[in-house]
Amino acid sequence: MKRSASTSRSSKAQVRIIEAVMASGLIFITFVVAVFLVQAPTVSSLQEKADLDRLGYNVLSGLVESGIIEQTLNSGSSTQLANSLRQTLPSATYFDLAITQYSKNPTTQWIEPENLPDFLVSNTDPASLASSKTISSTSMLFTSHNGNIYHLTLILAKAGGI
Repeated sequence: MKRSASTSRSSKAQVRIIEAVMASGLIFITFVVAVFLVQAPTVSSLQEKADLDRLGYNVLSGLVESGIIEQTLNSGSSTQLANSLRQTLPSATYFDLAITQYSKNPTTQWIEPENLPDFLVSNTDPASLASSKTISSTSMLFTSHNGNIYHLTLILAKAGGI
């Protein structure tokens, strides 16, 4: 009788060891699957965003230095600005440039933005910008020769990505 009790104890111990091995295997497989499902953004998409950020800053700087922004603000027509953006940016890039003038509030003496942008130049609709895989926004303050302060916001997006 002692022998059968020892044998049943031994088989119970073996079953427990098999259970422990199976449980640890299941936990290991779960961690492996989780690592593959939760991946960091790819390096290429981060590089594309950095490239768009750099391009946006360079384009805004070029437009300000060449005087196109001030010519557009003085003439009231955004045609030259839109053409310059189309020529400067790669063909597969959506853009949206908003120019907002800051003015002095007579009651508070603070310089505040006006409600609506003075100019909005774009080559796409907002839905296309929102659905792009890579998007970038670049802002710059610009003071014209006659002392007006403008806020330039250029949004760039790669076309064709979801």
